[in-house]
Order: sequence, then C-alpha cells, then structure tokens
Amino acid sequence: MTSTRPSPTDHSSFGRVGCRLAIGVVLAWCGAARADGRVEDKRACIDASERAQASRLQGKLRSARDQLLVCARETCPTLIAHDCGQWLQEVGASLPTVVISMLDAEGHDVGDVRVWVDGEPFLERLDGNAAPIDPGGHVLRFQRGDALPFEEKVIVREGEKNRLLAVRLPTPAGPAPSSPLGDPQTTHGPARSLAMPVLAYSLIGVGAAAVGLGTYLEITQVSDLNTLKNTCGPTATCSQSSVDTIANDRIYAGISLGVGLAAAAAGIIIVVTRPSQSQATAGGPRAWVDVGPTPGGGVAVVHGSF
Repeated sequence: MTSTRPSPTDHSSFGRVGCRLAIGVVLAWCGAARADGRVEDKRACIDASERAQASRLQGKLRSARDQLLVCARETCPTLIAHDCGQWLQEVGASLPTVVISMLDAEGHDVGDVRVWVDGEPFLERLDGNAAPIDPGGHVLRFQRGDALPFEEKVIVREGEKNRLLAVRLPTPAGPAPSSPLGDPQTTHGPARSLAMPVLAYSLIGVGAAAVGLGTYLEITQVSDLNTLKNTCGPTATCSQSSVDTIANDRIYAGISLGVGLAAAAAGIIIVVTRPSQSQATAGGPRAWVDVGPTPGGGVAVVHGSF
C-alpha cells in the first residue's frame, strides 16, 4: 500500500495562495471603507454648501461663513470646494465686524462685561478685538457682574469693518432721601425751590411793567396839572372833573410805582437768597415773598426759614 504525502513544495504553494487571498480580503475591505468615507465626506460637503447658500440669502453671514469653511476643504469634491472657496471670500468681504468698548462713570475702560446679541451669547468679555456680526438691526445686551443688565440698539451695515461701539455704564441711582410724613422740608423745601426761579423772574417782570406804568401816569398827571395851571388856573375856571382826573392819576401812579418796586425787589431777593439744589434737598435756608397792593402803594412780606 502506497501512501501519498504532500511534498514541501505543495505546502509552500498552499501557503502562498492563502496569503494572497487574505491580503486580497484586507485590501478589499480597506477600499470599501475608504469609499464609504469618501461618500460620507462628499455628502457633508454638499450639505454644508447648501446650508451656506441658504444662510447667505437670509443675511446670516456668520453662519454662512462657518458652513463655507466646511465645504471649501481639499477633501471635498473639486467643483464644490472651488465654489465654496470663492463664496467664502465674498462672504468675508461682506461680513461686518465691531469693536465694543465700555467706560465706567469715571471714564475708565471696563472689560469684565458679557454681551448678548438678539438674545444669543456674543462675547464673554471685552478684550478690544474685532468680532464678526451679521448686518442689520440688533439689540445688544450688556451685563457686568451681578449688576442689572441694560440694552442698546444698533444698526450694522454690510461690509462695515472694525466699527467702534462705545458704551458707557449707566450711573446707579442713589437712594431717595427719606423724611417723616408731614415734615416741612418734604412738603415745602424741594418743590418750593424748583418753583422759586419762575416766581422770581415773574415778579421782576411784573414789577418792571408796573414801574413803567406808574412812571407814565406820574408824567401824564404832572403834565396835565401844569396845563391847568397855565390855562384855567389864573382865572379859577378849571372844571372839577379835570381836577379829579389829575388827582386819580396821581393815586394810580403811586400805587403802580409802589407795587412795581415791591415786586421787583421781591424777585431780586428770591434770586439772591434762593438755595442751591443740594441745599433744597437737604432742607437748607428757604425764602419766599408775598406781595399785595395797599392804598397809595404796595407791600411785600418776605418769609423764610434758616
């Protein structure tokens, strides 16, 4: 009985064939993986290109720029990468940039400020660098620490570069001065202080007009009196009505002059003695004047508290 054993040559041939098959399977698997990767990358490039065009038409240039950076890669198909690269340059030229600065009440630069644009986070702090922003109208919201936020409205133009947006922190409102109910300082101080300038200038104006009228009446009655003395006086034929008219004019002139001088003097006193705004708020010296006519003149009474 004859047994047949594989020769060394047969073992070597079988091994070589097995290695070739294994290498072929590995290469085929790697090729399929690379093909699948190219397909997925191509789809991502196409999607990014389409989203970039839609964002650009809507004026969302920042979003369009981000998508164009994806589809302009060298791994994307040549035609798509070429178009996205050209659009990226156009969007970059149209995309505005702003430089936001903020000053406190003393005029010092402030950096620890967070900024939102239309409700979306924009800057975590102010560092002096230009930041891209979409063109159009925006509502910028600022907040420093735990302070109350405040807003500013701006309109950014397409293609505007490095526009400086200078903002000043609002001055915090101080507490209102408190005083007991019915305190004369509360009921008369500030309100009377604010009304004093108008009252003072009104009194001066009325006083000047009254003085002018009194002067006119005084001159008129003196002239009429001289006329009577030169005409009917020597013969004692002057009528009683003419004499009464001159007498009345003298009384009216005296009253007008008295009231005018008193009113003008009262106005000047108010202007001179009027407390400043801080004194009025703190309840400092206050003065006011009451003016009224009297037979043959006028009277002015100055009231004050010190």
